[in-house]
Amino acid sequence: MNLSGKIRIDAYDPRWPSFYEVERAGIAASLAPWLAAIEHIGSTSVPGLAAKPIIDIMPGLRPDAGKDELDSCVQPMIDLGFTYIGQYESELPERRFFRRTATDGGAGADAGRQAVNVHLVAVGSGFWQRHLKFRDILRGDAQVCRRYEKLKLELAAVHSVVNDYAEAKTDFIREVLERY
Repeated sequence: MNLSGKIRIDAYDPRWPSFYEVERAGIAASLAPWLAAIEHIGSTSVPGLAAKPIIDIMPGLRPDAGKDELDSCVQPMIDLGFTYIGQYESELPERRFFRRTATDGGAGADAGRQAVNVHLVAVGSGFWQRHLKFRDILRGDAQVCRRYEKLKLELAAVHSVVNDYAEAKTDFIREVLERY
């Protein structure tokens, strides 16, 4: 059920954690030589929160991992069926971003596959810390979670470009992170 207008926001789906676990297992096996931790982030990781139906996963490499280790993980992620999106590296050189789109319920091995974004970073990096802190605040503070959901629904109704929608949430996220 799409709760918004232009950007798709769905009511919380209790299957999202199990979708994450399936993806986690494949990523963990493929990145085992480099991987230190892996986390479910984003709105699908917050029970009860409406979200874009995309599972966000954050594999964390060893804290001292640099460009070479990040780059070594690109091909294994491609081999898992993810598309490597390098265009954001100039803004976030400490992250490698991958995407896999959802498939419909047709026949075949990929039938009904969930959409997934993967944000590969080093454990302890600023990106790692910010995303876990915000997720944990949303999980622990129902009032902040509801305010965030309301904002997301309002923004989704007026934005048709995902990056514009994401950017419009930035001030709220910064405010919450600074307050906690």
